[in-house]
Amino acid sequence: MENLQTVQAPPATAAVAPAINFKRLSRWRVRVTAVAVVISIAWLIAVRHQPRDLTAYTDPVVVTSLVTLLLGVATRSWAASLVRKRLVLATSGAYSLCRHPLYLGSILMVIGFCGLVGNPVVGALLCGVVITTISVAIKAEEQFLSDSFGDAWDDYKRRVPRLVPCAFPHSLGEITFQRWRENREARVWLAAALGLAAIAFWLHGPRF
Repeated sequence: MENLQTVQAPPATAAVAPAINFKRLSRWRVRVTAVAVVISIAWLIAVRHQPRDLTAYTDPVVVTSLVTLLLGVATRSWAASLVRKRLVLATSGAYSLCRHPLYLGSILMVIGFCGLVGNPVVGALLCGVVITTISVAIKAEEQFLSDSFGDAWDDYKRRVPRLVPCAFPHSLGEITFQRWRENREARVWLAAALGLAAIAFWLHGPRF
């Protein structure tokens, strides 16, 4: 597979790109997901559910869930260290695996957490909400990318799958810590750490 690096958006396309409010879209996704998390916690409390023990390293579900979670965090960090959102069409590294590696990483994180929680109702709710909100976001973003990058986007879209990777990358891409920081990916690491801490506290903390 040809591995293009980056494609600058043509200046003339700025006027024709759709006026998508990405900040509002992102806030909507976060709020809907937050509501789903609150409902999930309420359900777990109501049924007195106990999550899986994070220290049970012989439990294949725990090991698989932790690996999936960490793989999701790593995938997001890899993608975030490459992309200049809405300015450059990134096609190398993580973006040669799939067109939306940030969202792929988020889905893997949710699957990992759901496995650790170990409740099918919560798993179905959270996975359903996350996949639905991400699908809406992808539709809006791909329309923007098509209008902004034209033929370069069409060629990239033909070569690279949307979410499920089907090939290995030829390179890691031009990874920079500055882009990782600009994309505020540290918040994802913090969220993952807090989530794991909450599960551990729920299981081993004091009972009230």
